[in-house]
Amino acid sequence: MATRKFSENFLEENLTEAFNILDECRKALEDVKETWDKSSKVIEPEIATTVTRKLRKIYAINKQSMDQVQVLLFDLRFSTILIATRANYKLD
Repeated sequence: MATRKFSENFLEENLTEAFNILDECRKALEDVKETWDKSSKVIEPEIATTVTRKLRKIYAINKQSMDQVQVLLFDLRFSTILIATRANYKLD
C-alpha cells in the first residue's frame, strides 16, 4: 500500500505541475495575442516572426508537459497492474 500512496502522491504532484504549466502557457498566449492586437494586426515580417516564434515555443513547452503526463499515467497504470498481479499470484 505504501507504493500505491507514493504513486498517487507522485501523480498528483505531476498533474498539478502540468496544470501550472498549462496556466503559464495560457498566460503567454494571452500576451502574444495582446502583442498581435496592439500591432493593429499588420502583417509585417518582424511581427509575424516574433509571434510565430513565441507560439512555437509555447506549443513545445505544452507538448513536452503533456508527453510527460502521458508517460506518468502509463507508468502508474503499469505499476498498478504489476502490484495487483503480484498480490494475486503472491510473487513477493
